Amino acid sequence: SKDDAFLTIDVSKRNVYEQEGILVTFKLYVRKDIGGIDQPKFPEFTGFLAQEVELPQNKQLVMENYKGKNYGTAIIKQTVLYPQRSGKITIPSGKLDIVLRVPGPARQRSSVFDDFFGSSSYIDVKKELTTPPVTIDVKPLPSGKPASFSGAVGNFTMTSSISSNNVKTDDAVTVKVKISGNGNIKLVKNPEVAFPNDFRRDHTSDQLHADFDGKENEELEALN
Repeated sequence: SKDDAFLTIDVSKRNVYEQEGILVTFKLYVRKDIGGIDQPKFPEFTGFLAQEVELPQNKQLVMENYKGKNYGTAIIKQTVLYPQRSGKITIPSGKLDIVLRVPGPARQRSSVFDDFFGSSSYIDVKKELTTPPVTIDVKPLPSGKPASFSGAVGNFTMTSSISSNNVKTDDAVTVKVKISGNGNIKLVKNPEVAFPNDFRRDHTSDQLHADFDGKENEELEALN
């Protein structure tokens, strides 16, 4: 039946601003033994900047109760999308071909051993699982944005640290500025630190590094 296996799409938000991140998750639910899975076919995410979330290569099914029934579940794909324009943008259907092993018709009893080993046989049934299209309503950014705005939309915090507060003349110190939050942090410009005139800045040490943890949270570090 259609309840034996299905594919879902979950989006974290359906009403967002331009460049605001959306976490999209494709998840498999199955109640039968799996005989095989073909390469999934996922949409191109036209109109979005897409950032893939790294998932384990060897997926293990996790038991989950869904609408009163127990299923083995696995996240097949997870992507963070950043809409690049305002208006309604549709995420097309995703598709996954799967082979399920289901009980076939009972075999005719031919020996007393059938009672011990069982007389049922299994057949492979191929199913095409699809997700419905999902439409995202993208609002334009509010007017009056500052000239220095680089396009990053989200909730961010910024902290700073210094390698030492007690140094001698010509000793080197490292100033680290850290920006964390949810949003397209790669659009954040390298933070500018205003140093006193008595300090000489080594420009060759500037570094920029961004990490993403798969939960719409990102961190950016700049070393000055």
